[in-house]
Amino acid sequence: MKFESVKELQLKIDAYFDECDPHPELKVSYEYSQITVTKKRKDGTEYESLEDDRSVKPTSKEEWVVSYQKHYTITGLANFLNTSRETLINYEKRDEFFDTIKAAKDRVEEQWENLLIGSNATGPIFNLKNNYGWRDKTEQEISNPDGSLNPYNALTAEELRKLADR
Repeated sequence: MKFESVKELQLKIDAYFDECDPHPELKVSYEYSQITVTKKRKDGTEYESLEDDRSVKPTSKEEWVVSYQKHYTITGLANFLNTSRETLINYEKRDEFFDTIKAAKDRVEEQWENLLIGSNATGPIFNLKNNYGWRDKTEQEISNPDGSLNPYNALTAEELRKLADR
């Protein structure tokens, strides 16, 4: 088994959500010094242009930034755990891991549900219908007084003959 204990799995699941949530990150950017280069246009006129001086090592600049919120996904969780989505779902079938996996899936579903509030809900609707059993169909049960679903069971023999003669 990939995960020996519920505690081990829970710690890794928590790390996935922490990685997705906004958090401080050290961003490193590199800047080259600029040099002025004289260039010629097709018509022969010259002009000056600033370009990076690639002959000199760039200077690095470090700054702390807050990362953006990444969407939680079951596949993203599985990848973070270095396993497949199918393996993760199979862990849910084991009694000792059921609550842990179910809670993680519920947290993912909640984030997608919250996205329904935005102006572009098409993606979240698709995800919730295909991965979480959401439906927007209405189900109606229609039956006759005798309990059958066949509307002709409620008709007399005479009424059935009249329908057949039409």
